Amino acid sequence: MLLVTPQADNDAIVTDLAALRSNAGVYLMPGSLSHLDAVRAAGFEPAGRFLHLPSLESDRYLVGVADSTMRFAITSLVHRSGPRGRAAAAAVSIPGGPSLLRRALPSGVAAIRPAGGQLLAWLHDLADEAFSPEQVILARSWRPASKTTVITVVDESARPALVAKHGSRSPTAVAALGETASLDALGDGARAAGAAVPRVLRVGSIGDEPVVLLTGVAGRTASSLIVERPTRNADVLERVAHWLERWNRATATTVVIDQELLEREVLEPAALVAGAAGGTLIAFAQSVCAEAHGSTTSLVAAHHDLTADNLLLDGDALGIVDWETARPASLPLADLMYLAVDVDTLADPDAARPGVFRDWFHPSGTRGERWRTLSTQVPLSPPIRRLAFLSCWLQHAADETVRDEPGAFVEIVRQIAAEPEAFNGI
Repeated sequence: MLLVTPQADNDAIVTDLAALRSNAGVYLMPGSLSHLDAVRAAGFEPAGRFLHLPSLESDRYLVGVADSTMRFAITSLVHRSGPRGRAAAAAVSIPGGPSLLRRALPSGVAAIRPAGGQLLAWLHDLADEAFSPEQVILARSWRPASKTTVITVVDESARPALVAKHGSRSPTAVAALGETASLDALGDGARAAGAAVPRVLRVGSIGDEPVVLLTGVAGRTASSLIVERPTRNADVLERVAHWLERWNRATATTVVIDQELLEREVLEPAALVAGAAGGTLIAFAQSVCAEAHGSTTSLVAAHHDLTADNLLLDGDALGIVDWETARPASLPLADLMYLAVDVDTLADPDAARPGVFRDWFHPSGTRGERWRTLSTQVPLSPPIRRLAFLSCWLQHAADETVRDEPGAFVEIVRQIAAEPEAFNGI
């Protein structure tokens, strides 16, 4: 789709668009709606208007301007810690409020050739139902290197009816299909443990890229709740910990820790991260593995991306989305450790993830007693506990390394490698 920016020249637009007869769509960015007549003159007609949220500078979401779509996006998705966010959330729920916001917030317009069909026709065909483009929210991944797009269709009651995921690179395609396998294998058990989880409706394609169509899961993201009210972090963590306890108990299988498991869970990710983490990491990983080798433990199902962004709260109901990285058999505690650091990082705008990690797990930290209270529900011997701890952070750091995006998790592993004895008693 061709983009029209505020800097575009009307004459150039007409010339360019007339020459590009194969171009089926145009998107007029916020500030460029004065060019709409020129776009119409080139044979295009407006097909949908979209707000850019949370702002034009960081527009992770394109939100259709139907009242219910705006209400869902502003009250459930976008972080609203500042005065403008709170005012928008209040306005969108009152009569006439959405109309005011449509005029106040930056918006763009999609236009298509009438003969070219309708906007998002592929999604209409896949879903086998009709909806307006202005019922749609398009969201891009927060990861810079990812090309994943998530498209949500919002119904008239401001609840997500359908979710479609697709990407433009082969790793995204693999992940999309991986989510269907994860949900097929683990969805029923996660629901039985008390969480709302998407169901796979259909798998289709756009060109050679797969598209996965899922049921929507209602609720407000836990991340937006915590950013708005930081004291909610403890409540979110406690609720999810109880769900994890039930899910882990239901999915536990007893195994003897062998070399294959140690390679997969610890030694292979350690080798990927070793160059960035420091020379003592491999020796520490080998000693932890040697101590655990031959022990008996339980492996449990794990989500492996259990961030507050992937948790939805709808009254007393808990929803969990984004199951691409889920696994049926993982060392215990990984999801709980990961989430504990995530929610406390969100709760403190001045905090960095490596510092919050240290406060949870280093002997000098202030959150150690909280961790002991949370984790005692999972009875593990000290060697297995150390193995699970190291595996959790190594695997997230390895993911960063593979994506060539070294960041917080590599820094966390550097901390562990620099003071292995300090983290030995976790």
